[in-house]
Amino acid sequence: MYFLIDYENVNYAGLEGTEFLEKGDTVSFFYSDKCEKIINYRMKEIEKSECNFEICKLKNTRKNGLDFYIASKVGEIFALNPDEKVAIISGDNGFQAVIDYWRPRLAVQNQLVKCKTIAKAIICINGEGVRKSLVNESLAIVDLETKFAVYEERKRIVEVVTSVFTGTEQEPFIEQIVDMVMLSDKPRILYLTSLKSFGKKNGTEVYRKVKGAKVGV
Repeated sequence: MYFLIDYENVNYAGLEGTEFLEKGDTVSFFYSDKCEKIINYRMKEIEKSECNFEICKLKNTRKNGLDFYIASKVGEIFALNPDEKVAIISGDNGFQAVIDYWRPRLAVQNQLVKCKTIAKAIICINGEGVRKSLVNESLAIVDLETKFAVYEERKRIVEVVTSVFTGTEQEPFIEQIVDMVMLSDKPRILYLTSLKSFGKKNGTEVYRKVKGAKVGV
């Protein structure tokens, strides 16, 4: 999937969603002297994804210069691969003309989209499947009190599990054990998950210690 970033338009805000980039993606920044900086952690997420990363700086200041660059890039992409998925990351409504032109010429609906962030583009583009679900979950509006209760419960479980397993063979797996307890709503599920995660002998021992500490279900 291609993400064409109208960086002069969206700047830092448009990079929401870099944590969802994948190795097969291409991220192209279109920028000018007005916007040459990037937040370091966003750059690290781009590097971590191992996606293809490109930059294209405006050579001469002209009205809508970067817009023409991006429109030309869209044509270049579809000329090379008519089945490619492309997202223009911009708040500029002028790009609707590009979408209007390409829409009847593409095989799949929403193969080309314009969104203000990378995350929104993943949601809107056709055929993203699992990644789209992950982004939707990340952007979901949740109840503050409910999430605080979960936070407090995890904090309690971390304290108890740490006290139980510090100094034991299972100490390196404390975080994994906490996750296991949080996700297990029945003793049988906790037991089976423990066996699957640590093997019969160690899994039984982990389950016994957790149950003995009355830390979970």
